[in-house]
Amino acid sequence: MMEEVKNHGETIFNLLVATLTIHRKKEEANVDWGFFAGRAIFRCLGDAGLARRAIMDLKSMHDRLYMESRESPHVSRKMSERSRDGIWQYNYGRYL
Repeated sequence: MMEEVKNHGETIFNLLVATLTIHRKKEEANVDWGFFAGRAIFRCLGDAGLARRAIMDLKSMHDRLYMESRESPHVSRKMSERSRDGIWQYNYGRYL
């Protein structure tokens, strides 16, 4: 099934760093992801709207984990916030 999602699924989200986990019943939407060009690409067969809603339901968790993963004396909080916001801006314009 995951090979079918990879080959025929609709792209529903694109992340530079994969920090998002989607928990939904397999009967509703089959979701798989893989890396391409340094990004995690999420693809879906079935109800893509359901998968997109799951992503949005978990947005605050993604943002929290993303910011925690970027904590470093070498990376400013402002730079991390711009990067995080850019992830959503990119995906809103293309997939969400």
